[in-house]
Amino acid sequence: MAKKTKTSSMAASAPILKLVPVTPIRKPAAGSITVRQDCIDTLRDLLRQAESGQITGIAYVACKPVGYTYRVVGLARENPTFALGMIEVLKTQVSMWACGL
Repeated sequence: MAKKTKTSSMAASAPILKLVPVTPIRKPAAGSITVRQDCIDTLRDLLRQAESGQITGIAYVACKPVGYTYRVVGLARENPTFALGMIEVLKTQVSMWACGL
């Protein structure tokens, strides 16, 4: 009988992150599109900063009319530990907003 090494048993029991689909409470009416100027302004600002070299990596989740999209690019993609830290900062901020703090 082959002896299991610590590494092989850890790899076999490592959890796999699975995202659950989000079902919106309100479904948008067919053909209706809501343009959010705050989203447009923020994206333009991010683009200006990226073009000037001030932003070198992004990790984001964006709301869509139904569901969401996400992406990790640049230095955030190359440094996943740093990206996780960035995401935790965002998670903490959103949690505070949700709690009314």
